[in-house]
Amino acid sequence: MLRRSFSLVTLAVLGSLLFAQAPAEWNPTLTLRGHADPVYAVSFSPDGKTIATGSFDKTIKLWDAANGKELRTLAGPQGHQSLVLSVAFSPNGDQLASGGADNFARVWDVPSAKPVRETALTTKGVRTAVSPDGKVYAAGGSDGKIRLWSADGKPVAEAVHGAAVIRLAFTTNGQTLLSTGADRILRYWNATNGQLLASVGTGPAELDGLLAHTGGNVVTTSTDGSIRVWPQQPPVAKKIADLPAAATVAAYSNDGSFFAVAFADKSVKVVNVGNGQATAIPAAPAAIEAIAWNSDNATLAVAAGGKVLLWGTDGKTRGELTADAKAVRAVSFAASKTELLTVGDDGKLKLWKLPLDPKKPAESKAVAADAKLAAMLPNGQALVVGKAVKAWDVNAGKEARTFGPAPDAPKVLAVSRDGGHLAVAGGKSVKCWQTGDGKESPALTLPAEVTALAFSTDKKLLLVGTADKTVTVYDTATGQPQQFLPFTSNPIAVAFHPSQPIVFTVEDKAITQQTPSLVRSVKDADLVRGGLTAVPNANTILTLSSTKFLSRWNLGNLQKEQGFELANPATAVAVSRNGQLVATVGADSTVQVYTLNNQQLVGSFKAAAKVSELLFHPNGQSLAAILADNSVAVWNVFSTPGQPLPPEFGSLVQSFAHHAAVTSLAYFGDTGQQLLTGCDDGTVRVWRVASDQPAKSLQHPNLVDSVAFDKTGTLLATGCHDGVVRIYDLSKTGSQPKEIKAHVAMPQPHPVYVVAWSPDGKSVASGSFDKSIKLWDAVTGNLVREIKAHPDDKTGHQDQVFCLAFSKDGKQLASGSSDRTVKLWDPATGKLIRDFPNANLKPPGPDQPQPSHPGFVHAVRFTPDGQSLVSVGTAPRNLGFLAVWSIADGKLKASADVPLGPVYALDVSADGKSVLLGCGPRTRTASDADAYVLPLPGGK
Repeated sequence: MLRRSFSLVTLAVLGSLLFAQAPAEWNPTLTLRGHADPVYAVSFSPDGKTIATGSFDKTIKLWDAANGKELRTLAGPQGHQSLVLSVAFSPNGDQLASGGADNFARVWDVPSAKPVRETALTTKGVRTAVSPDGKVYAAGGSDGKIRLWSADGKPVAEAVHGAAVIRLAFTTNGQTLLSTGADRILRYWNATNGQLLASVGTGPAELDGLLAHTGGNVVTTSTDGSIRVWPQQPPVAKKIADLPAAATVAAYSNDGSFFAVAFADKSVKVVNVGNGQATAIPAAPAAIEAIAWNSDNATLAVAAGGKVLLWGTDGKTRGELTADAKAVRAVSFAASKTELLTVGDDGKLKLWKLPLDPKKPAESKAVAADAKLAAMLPNGQALVVGKAVKAWDVNAGKEARTFGPAPDAPKVLAVSRDGGHLAVAGGKSVKCWQTGDGKESPALTLPAEVTALAFSTDKKLLLVGTADKTVTVYDTATGQPQQFLPFTSNPIAVAFHPSQPIVFTVEDKAITQQTPSLVRSVKDADLVRGGLTAVPNANTILTLSSTKFLSRWNLGNLQKEQGFELANPATAVAVSRNGQLVATVGADSTVQVYTLNNQQLVGSFKAAAKVSELLFHPNGQSLAAILADNSVAVWNVFSTPGQPLPPEFGSLVQSFAHHAAVTSLAYFGDTGQQLLTGCDDGTVRVWRVASDQPAKSLQHPNLVDSVAFDKTGTLLATGCHDGVVRIYDLSKTGSQPKEIKAHVAMPQPHPVYVVAWSPDGKSVASGSFDKSIKLWDAVTGNLVREIKAHPDDKTGHQDQVFCLAFSKDGKQLASGSSDRTVKLWDPATGKLIRDFPNANLKPPGPDQPQPSHPGFVHAVRFTPDGQSLVSVGTAPRNLGFLAVWSIADGKLKASADVPLGPVYALDVSADGKSVLLGCGPRTRTASDADAYVLPLPGGK
């Protein structure tokens, strides 16, 4: 026994084990088996549900007090590197202090099975996110509502996504909250007030991945294997003008300056998109079917009934002509500005000479029949859409090229500005061709009827408006949707600005402009759902494939970089915040941890159930996961590069049980002291996280024999072999301890074996090798009272003071010593209240007090009712000794030689019904030892 090496008395451990006859009711109710050496320190948690044991095997173990199951082991490279000599729970049980022969006192976070906070929402499928600084957290669910709280649980703001929330994430600056929903929309919210900043439609497939990258981009993935990159702050949609009524027909001028909009009342307005001002055109004589701009951007053709009216943007008439007996369905100006193309209800395509002479009938030439739509190309040819799409040489009056069959019931035709591409829509189908060689581009199938089409100036993009209040941006080369723009009503017309990346849309009663937000995209059909993560501080993201491959993507160009093969196909992936480790898990529930740079397997372990999501703790030393058994598991993944894998790798640090499937998890800030989870039961929970690594490591110049928390749990007192009592303020990071030179004497200091706080927290008692007991003012460090050793104080101890304990009211102080006596003191006066003589034991010599124990007294504890004192220690023949004393008269109420090995540590349960013993080996030939829970005679 290391701290007893200075003893003046030799512990009697000679002889083989003889099983003394202890009372049957003292047989262990729990045996805590697992330590390889003597258990030298024990403690019940304040709620009595957890037991802590410290051992000479350098480990601390936590146990379930109900069934004796080991919960976790605190050890390893950052734990104690020598004998553990003391353990103590904080008053609220959330921390455990330990002292050891490695000259360290360490403070550990204690796992808790209960959440710190629970917030019930009226929804399922709760998704959560925490801001990078840990000050705000958000939750949203199937009801589409998003709520934001401060870290202490106070409401901050609310928002409504409008559909079930799929994912949430904060941007790296914490100012913006991102949400994706079942509506396939990515929304940007002000994280302070919940105000909507922007809405971006993503694609046709369900969203399943979202992250805000440190490089300033937002990345989404979809179930069709698409990866899309968006700006961290997208341009906001802008309303150009309100319209007086629902628009029926609209057309955009070639220079991008005006929209002509027709209404059901036969009126037309020309809207300046720069300032939103509108100019009225006189009402037409019939319902308006089509509008077209001349290339001079100054003349407007309005088809109304069978007539075509020509107007200037100044509102002055430029003439009119009768083009059909019933109605004109399509109208288009030639590039020459001197010809006008019309398609009538009779299906005839006619070419009219301009300008019109009011004194002469308009001249026309019939070009084709059976036409539904038509448009003039810059090369002078006419595009005709009927059952087929054809180009006509209008001068020769014959067909120049057939592009292919048109979609059924074609209603919309669009031609690129240079005439190189054309698109025709009918119903929910769009067909596209290149006019130069007639090559057909990929056809499009839409979820709703197509209402509008428009090409970008560079012809790389095609806008498709549909009757589901959506405008979708397509890549013309691949036919792949890039993103969509959500609206509140169906688009009547769409257009790209001729020189800027701006999209204009005429809706029911408004003209709006938006900028397509997509930065870049790629489609990888092999992409695994949920297999998206970012490499911090690098322009790189990682994705999983359905094979064993982990892909790396450069966000600058979305090109694949060198990835690596995994040991098994993976379904979830996570990267540590320092970018050094990557963790994956597959369908077989095997978790694997790799080094990211050199792609080496660090280690692997098996999860207790299928894993759907992984998340590294901010310090990278543990890994959290959502399990299919409705729990969150946290495992130790700490390792040292170049060193053998520690045995604690893969061990369960903590488990958080939920009442339904867990849907999301996130750590708070850089410290990661709390974990946020969302659950299918509609509840957001905040959990206290306990690491396998100490929260604080407090170095001392010599062995730390004793640790004790004050009543607040913020002050920690330690007793050290250098004779100094130190008081640490744990609430202040990096603060220096108050040092009390309690038992420092020449030529060498006397070890402090025990420290104990008074219940009021005002003073600290210390017991030492020098046989004395001293009380110290916890604030000033001044000596309040000293109980000197014998013979300076005739009532004092004659040998080392090993243990101290205050009564609940602080009016009594019990002590135990290697002189084999137990004493009770009045701490207010330092006077002896009484001894506890054991009538079954003989005094060691003449004029010597009658001992309390047959061997050293290692621990004393008051029972909760204050009526009894329990003491434990060693006994001859390698036995332990346990005694229960009456406080009132000092009489022995019960005692026994305990056949469980020497007893070195003691605690009493909060209900007074049980005692916890820490023991040495049962035989001298063994090294492993156990802790035990026994019923206490007379316990209440």
